[in-house]
Amino acid sequence: MGKFIYDGVVTGEFFCERPVEIGRLVSYIDDSTNVLLFAKRRMGKTSLVQEVFENHIDKSRFITIYADIYDITDECDLARELYRAIASSLKADLRSLVKILKDYFHRVSFDISLGQDGTPSFSPKLSTVDHEVLLSDVFEGLSNYLIKHNLKAAFCIDEFQQIKTINKPLDATIRKHIQKHHNVSYIFTGSKRNMLSLLFKGEKSPLMGMVTPMELGPIELEIFFDFAHKQIPQLTCSIFETLYQSALSETKLVQHFLRNCANAEVLKLGEIENTVLVEVEAIARPIFEAMSPNNKKAIKILVGHNKSGGLMSKEILAKYNISKSSLKSSLDQLINNDIVYLDNGTYQLDGGIGASFAFWASKRLS
Repeated sequence: MGKFIYDGVVTGEFFCERPVEIGRLVSYIDDSTNVLLFAKRRMGKTSLVQEVFENHIDKSRFITIYADIYDITDECDLARELYRAIASSLKADLRSLVKILKDYFHRVSFDISLGQDGTPSFSPKLSTVDHEVLLSDVFEGLSNYLIKHNLKAAFCIDEFQQIKTINKPLDATIRKHIQKHHNVSYIFTGSKRNMLSLLFKGEKSPLMGMVTPMELGPIELEIFFDFAHKQIPQLTCSIFETLYQSALSETKLVQHFLRNCANAEVLKLGEIENTVLVEVEAIARPIFEAMSPNNKKAIKILVGHNKSGGLMSKEILAKYNISKSSLKSSLDQLINNDIVYLDNGTYQLDGGIGASFAFWASKRLS
C-alpha cells in the first residue's frame, strides 16, 4: 500500500521530486545568496527546504540550520529559537559542543538534556533582553564559528512574518548583520503571504533588496502522477488529473486524496472526493461559521462568480443583498486575515488552511 503524508514535513522516499526547484535552491545556497521562498499555502515549502538540507547539501562544507519562529511572542523568544536552532545544527560530542557554544555565543547559556536516542536538546537562557545585543550575538557568533572552521551555512527561518507581530525594529537589526555575511545563505519563508510581502517589498522595508525571490509553484502534473502511480498501480491518469484539479494542484490536498486512493479497494472518484470532503469539513466549516455575515457573503460570491470576473456587478450585489463598498471592505478584510489572497488579479480562497477550504466551499456553498 502506498504511503502519502499530507500533515507534516516529508523528505526522502516520501518526497515527490522537484528537480528544478532543488537545483535552484542548492545553487543559491552554494553562492551564499539570501532567498525569499514563497508560495501558496500547503505547497511544500518546508519539505523542500528539509529535503535539500538532508539529501542535497555537502555536509563536509556546510552546516544546515532550521528555525521555526511561528510561536514567538517577543524578541527574546526569537533569540531563543535562533540560538536553539544553531546549537541543534552543530555536530560534535557533548563536551566539544558545550565548549563551542561557550566560545562563540556570549549572551546565552544552555541547559542541555539528552533524549533516549542520545540526541541533545537545548534550552537557551538569555543574559539580557536587549534585542540588538542578542541578535548581534546570534549572527556574529555563527559567522565567526563558520570562518574559524572554514564552513558555510544554509539558515532557514520559517514563519518569518512573525517578526511583524513584535513592536521592535527586528527587521532593521537583522539586515544590519546579514548584509555583512558572505558565508551564509539565509532562507526566509512563511505561510502568511500578505505579511511576508510587506517585510521584503514594502517601500520603507529595511529588508527590501536583501533577498532573491523564489516562487514555489505546484508540482507538475506528470511528475506527480508518476510518483503516485508507482505506489498505486491502479490509479489512472484520468482520475489523478481530476483530483489534481479539485485540489487546485496544492501538494497537501493532492496527497490527502492519494492517501484515500491508496486505502480504497476500488478507485471511485466520487467516493474518494466525498471521503476527503467529510474529513476537511470538521476544519473548514468552523472557519466559515466564525465569519461576519458580509464576509460569508463575500466567500459565497467568490465561490459562485469568481471566474466570471463580474464580482461587483449590480446583479450579483442585488442577489446577495450587499453594497459594493461593503463587498470591497469584506474582501480587503479577508485578504488581511489570509482567508483570501490575490493571484494575478483573481481572488482565491484559502481560509488559513489552503486549498482544502476552497475545495470544501466549492462543494458546500455553491
